Amino acid sequence: MDVEGADYEVLAGFGEMLRGKKIAVIQFEHQGGRYLKDFFDFLTPLGYTVGKQCANHIEFRPHDYAMEEFLGPNYVALLSDQTETMRQLSAGW
Repeated sequence: MDVEGADYEVLAGFGEMLRGKKIAVIQFEHQGGRYLKDFFDFLTPLGYTVGKQCANHIEFRPHDYAMEEFLGPNYVALLSDQTETMRQLSAGW
């Protein structure tokens, strides 16, 4: 998604599809307006694992307040059962 700061609201609009696990991968930007914790609190109970996009890998880890940067880092959320995909993305390219 690239919705100029309305990422959380767009995700919330897809709530029914997310609850039904009809979306396997989500990419969103964390900018001002919402805490990153809001995204974790919304997506994690729905069965998604959130990871920060880095230069050559994705860092999947639980939320920590040190992650609250508000500078536009991109994140990916995958269905938590996609463990092999997460392993490969974590290993880098």
